[in-house]
Amino acid sequence: MKTTDRDHPSFEEVLEDFLLRKEKGEAPDPAEYIARFPQISSELRQYFEDAAIVAARIAVERREAARDGLGNVFPDRESSPQMNSQQGPNKDVLFDKFRVLEELGSGSQGVVFKAAQLSTNRIVALKVIREGLLASSKQRQRFANEVAVVSNLVHPNIATVFECGHDRGRDYFAMEYIDGESLDEFLGAH
Repeated sequence: MKTTDRDHPSFEEVLEDFLLRKEKGEAPDPAEYIARFPQISSELRQYFEDAAIVAARIAVERREAARDGLGNVFPDRESSPQMNSQQGPNKDVLFDKFRVLEELGSGSQGVVFKAAQLSTNRIVALKVIREGLLASSKQRQRFANEVAVVSNLVHPNIATVFECGHDRGRDYFAMEYIDGESLDEFLGAH
């Protein structure tokens, strides 16, 4: 841990150390940090309590998403990334509007699926915000900005946005699906 005052590091420095250890695959003990840094123990205790609440809420969101047929739209991919109709009736239908065919990829903001729009039976690329109900107002605004920008672009080499919406706590937009290699595949090959 880098600090100018080893005996009294700031909350941010201690938290950074804790999070870096977690990223390395270690399992740092919150109680040890609280005991080791008594001058900021109340802030650490509050942070660890809040983190536990968020983790519990994420677990609930995952169970609700699975139950409601929203599939695996969360960062970890313990189960198959594709929707599996064998998990229950209409398990591969999102928002009562799209039948998911496969997951195309994911990024910092969301997961993109190849889907069939049920009302038109056309194939679309469906982007769903990653955090669902847990998305911050900043994340939702960034997602809305992306929709606004992309939907106002008109060019033969840019996919057209067909629909956007908010359903069951999740923002989404459907756009023209273009079959072919991904940008990552293209850049890797050239």
